[in-house]
Amino acid sequence: MTTIKTRNVTAAPRRGGVARASAGFWVRLGILVQVMALLGGIFVLFSYRVSLGEKLTATARETAKIKREIHELDREIEALRIKKEDYSRWTYIKGQIDRYQLGLRVADPAQRRQLAVSYPRTSGVSRAAATAQR
Repeated sequence: MTTIKTRNVTAAPRRGGVARASAGFWVRLGILVQVMALLGGIFVLFSYRVSLGEKLTATARETAKIKREIHELDREIEALRIKKEDYSRWTYIKGQIDRYQLGLRVADPAQRRQLAVSYPRTSGVSRAAATAQR
């Protein structure tokens, strides 16, 4: 008679249950670190955007201030130009001469001298060429 041995089909007790649980912990920890890094990156980008917005606002304020100063300086320059033109007019100058009794008059012909400019003679070179060499 032959006996048939039956095989045990139930699962054998697994070894390394502690190792498997610790491997799951490290996987979960790795995922948690990745999620935290992602959230940290998003936070950094958001903070950078806010910082840039503040800098742009400050720059816009400075630009407006400088434009206002330029406009005021342009107005002052224009006012000074007009004032200079007023002071350069003959009517103003004549009024000041009369006011302070300066007694300025046109020069007498005897006070005038003719200015003579002499060019050095060069051998074989025309006067225009000598002038051009200077």
